[in-house]
Amino acid sequence: MFDLNLTCLIFIGMFLLFVKLLDELVLKPVGKVIEQRQAIIRDNTDRAAAARAQANEVVTQYQARIHAANAEAQSLINEVTTTAEKARVVELKKVQDKGQAEIQAAREKLLAERGGLIDQLVDQEKSLVESITKKLIGDNATVSLDSGTVKRALEEAR
Repeated sequence: MFDLNLTCLIFIGMFLLFVKLLDELVLKPVGKVIEQRQAIIRDNTDRAAAARAQANEVVTQYQARIHAANAEAQSLINEVTTTAEKARVVELKKVQDKGQAEIQAAREKLLAERGGLIDQLVDQEKSLVESITKKLIGDNATVSLDSGTVKRALEEAR
């Protein structure tokens, strides 16, 4: 069967010594390196999370700034549009008033010219009526025409 002698004990001792040396020389340094790498990974992960949180905060701030700038720009656009509309209405009113004044001046001028032409026609019409009357009735017929009546008749005739 199995004899337990000194050789077996030496082999067992050597094996335990080998395991202890292997632990001291290989396994502990490898374990330390693994722990260091895990610490580095943990540190990097923590820093990345902090950087992500900071980046999210910066993005939120920039979005707030952009929103505020958009609101301000829209307000400015509305203000400028309103001001431009008011200026357009004022200019349009000025142009319309100027046009109405020119139309009124032209009407007054035409009425004045018409009045002058009617005044000129009164004498011509009186002489024409007298001429026609003399030709129809004879030379000894007299017609008395009032200048105001002839003027009214010409104004109504249009």
